[in-house]
Amino acid sequence: MSWTDLIYGKQPQAPMPAAPYSPLDTSAPAVISQARQQYPFMAGQALVPTTKQGGEGWPVGETGDASYPRPKAIPLHQPGAEVGPGSTPADVAGEALHSDTFANMSRDRLIKSLSPEQTKYLQHESLDYQDSLGQGQESAMRNAGDSAIRGVVANQWPQKAVQGMNYTPDQLKIINKLQQYMRTSK
Repeated sequence: MSWTDLIYGKQPQAPMPAAPYSPLDTSAPAVISQARQQYPFMAGQALVPTTKQGGEGWPVGETGDASYPRPKAIPLHQPGAEVGPGSTPADVAGEALHSDTFANMSRDRLIKSLSPEQTKYLQHESLDYQDSLGQGQESAMRNAGDSAIRGVVANQWPQKAVQGMNYTPDQLKIINKLQQYMRTSK
């Protein structure tokens, strides 16, 4: 089943986008191991367990701030992600996308292709956009674009929000190609 089918309401044959994983061990180390098996594009990333809920991606050079500094276990010269309780392999992959060159190029192509209506919808729906407006419009749109992509490829947005983006066939090609890359590194 294609993303086009999924986005426009057809039921998938199998869980998408995350490959099946064993829910028996959901500890951060187990989820990290499962994520590395399911998403080979993360091979060069430092993935570290954390006790905070969810996760956070850390691109090369990003130090964080006084209230939320970069974890010492993720070297400044290496991309990485924190993995907390309740994370799934798809969540880990979604956070790892922040640091991936191909994912960033895909995000940039997607943002450039958005209609004014899609842009307005994205700015309204994406909490990442709202939260990063203080960093400037360009940064806020990058964060919103990351959020929109994760919303589809890592299943991090409600179906209604994904459908509300009203992706075009060309935009879906960008998203599908990224999803293929996540699974194959090609």
